[in-house]
Amino acid sequence: MDIISLGHNCSVAAMMSKAGLVITNKSAFGNMFSSDLKKFNDFIAANGSGFFELKNIERLNEWEKVPVSYTFRDNKTGIVSVHDCPLIMGKNEAIAHMLKKKKPLIEDFFEIIKNSEELLLIRSNVKTTELEESVRLHDVISDMRSGKKFSLCVFQNRPFADKEWGIESLEFYRSTTPSHETNRWLYSDSWIFGVRSMCLKHGLQDVTLGMKYKSIKLA
Repeated sequence: MDIISLGHNCSVAAMMSKAGLVITNKSAFGNMFSSDLKKFNDFIAANGSGFFELKNIERLNEWEKVPVSYTFRDNKTGIVSVHDCPLIMGKNEAIAHMLKKKKPLIEDFFEIIKNSEELLLIRSNVKTTELEESVRLHDVISDMRSGKKFSLCVFQNRPFADKEWGIESLEFYRSTTPSHETNRWLYSDSWIFGVRSMCLKHGLQDVTLGMKYKSIKLA
């Protein structure tokens, strides 16, 4: 099974990796921010075209709290790079460095989306994201899959995440809201419960949920 993080930030991939679920080199966006799901959907639907073109890039100085990497936002796609553009380089050199690394991963990402025989996608949303955008993400992926089965698991802190919506390959899990104020939100009880529920449903076993928690043995 291919298991891929779709963001919306790097903590999702980090937790999935600790749980032994994500093969991180198959996730082009696992270490980036993509909180604007509408723009991210447009980007996925366009097969990744227009990724970080210079004319669309804005530097977010206020995000650069750790002086290691530039923080750049692609205003067309809404995707923010926070880890891939070293400050020791000039701006354009750093962007070129990031694109050289990311473009093969993006190509790999779409190859997996279209052709993987068994695919599990994991996405967290900020609280303001509407149900319709998650449904659209599902539909965009479904079109690319051309009838191949997949599951999209969405973690979000909204009442609609408590319900089933009659779409077999779209699953919601109610979770705490991601925020910049804490890096511990993924280790909350609601996330642990959601991940465990997801693993049980998909037959994923021997999941380790990180330093703070003991291994959970799933039958």
